[in-house]
Amino acid sequence: MEIAISHISKIELECDNLDILGKTARSFGGQLIQGQQTYKWYGKFMNDYPLPDGVKAEDLGKCDHAIKLPSASYEIGVSKNEKGKYELRWDFWHSGGLERVIGKGGGLFKQRYTDFRTEHELKMKKLKYKRTVDEKNNVQYEILM
Repeated sequence: MEIAISHISKIELECDNLDILGKTARSFGGQLIQGQQTYKWYGKFMNDYPLPDGVKAEDLGKCDHAIKLPSASYEIGVSKNEKGKYELRWDFWHSGGLERVIGKGGGLFKQRYTDFRTEHELKMKKLKYKRTVDEKNNVQYEILM
């Protein structure tokens, strides 16, 4: 018998660009749903672990936007913080399916967001670059002069 418990955590990622966040979601076959004010998670805080800094139990499941990913029943909540950056919260419990899609700690999601952010910055600076990906999916950028 599976025991269902909630495990809300922040994906440690500095995010300030919803367009890049949406592109990242689409790269996983998902979508950023702007204006969705709740995200799907277990739905009840079981008081079985400490909440992330600055998160109150009554705020769990609330957000400004949400990310829906295929083959995951839970969603990622996107909330703007007091510094104007977006925080990503998710319930990483395995039955919600997010960790299978975006990796442990959201690692794959963070990697893709950073990759898209880097490309965006290079294009904004009108720099020519070469992007390579090795057999382990490591991405490397070379600035061309």
